[in-house]
Amino acid sequence: MSEPKSSTCTRLAEVMNITHDSVNRFLLRESYEPKDLFDEAKCLLNLVGGTLSVDDSTLDKAYSQRMELPVNYRIYDKAEGKTKNDYFRDMLDEALAWGLQPDFMTGDSWYACVDNLKAVKNHRLGFMFAVESTPRYPAR
Repeated sequence: MSEPKSSTCTRLAEVMNITHDSVNRFLLRESYEPKDLFDEAKCLLNLVGGTLSVDDSTLDKAYSQRMELPVNYRIYDKAEGKTKNDYFRDMLDEALAWGLQPDFMTGDSWYACVDNLKAVKNHRLGFMFAVESTPRYPAR
């Protein structure tokens, strides 16, 4: 479920017409991992071929017509000492180990660093990442 306004147990209970206590008990009892998301989504995916895209948010955006299926995720934890790029490489390795076999990888300029592009290339994936434009210098 997604809640754009207020993501609290109270709000979930209100939206789903269940008790606040049942939401709390559910969250305390369950422990979901990124692999659980993949396992739920894989029946809707073509595991071989296609394009795998990386983004730092799965929130709906006003300019997007639809959201494709996420296959992996991370919730940023400052205590881990990892960067967005570290998370990207970890998630790419995991998704491939889980059986996803994309032909191509895309991402915005944030993920277009050398280490990430080398990781994608080492997995023998084609790729297209945006790059920041550099200032043009006048011809001499």
